[in-house]
Amino acid sequence: MPIAPKIIHDACLSWLKTCERSELERATLKAYRSHANIHIIPQIGARCLPDLSRGQVRDFMRDMLEAGLSRTQVKKVMISLRSILSEAMEREWVEYNVATDVKLKRQSGVAGDGKVIPYQGRDPPDHRQGAGLASGDVHHRHLHWHADLRTARPKLGRRGI
Repeated sequence: MPIAPKIIHDACLSWLKTCERSELERATLKAYRSHANIHIIPQIGARCLPDLSRGQVRDFMRDMLEAGLSRTQVKKVMISLRSILSEAMEREWVEYNVATDVKLKRQSGVAGDGKVIPYQGRDPPDHRQGAGLASGDVHHRHLHWHADLRTARPKLGRRGI
């Protein structure tokens, strides 16, 4: 009698059991269960593992975004899905993790209407201290860094201890 192919729901349950056996933090397990039970299983849990495609994973990701999930939450769910499919690979239920190639693209600085979204945070600090100078001193905690940019020979030393 042939064995029925495993579905994503089976892989989710197996992955969650593996996570529990690994004695992960309670909050981590709670988040993983939430990803599986609220997002992954209801949407794509009935799909056969070998039939899952990158396009279906991309559609799943897009559906979460359109449902109002934050980009951060979608990224976390996708990390869980990749881990679930890696578990399925280890168990030889699937040959390739199709979610590995599906990434959430970075948001551009342009809104949907074509307007540029202004930066609303503080200006980042200038980490190029001494830029344009022949030499410069940089101090960080107890380390003193002096670089002579003409000879490109940095000297690292402790000071004041």
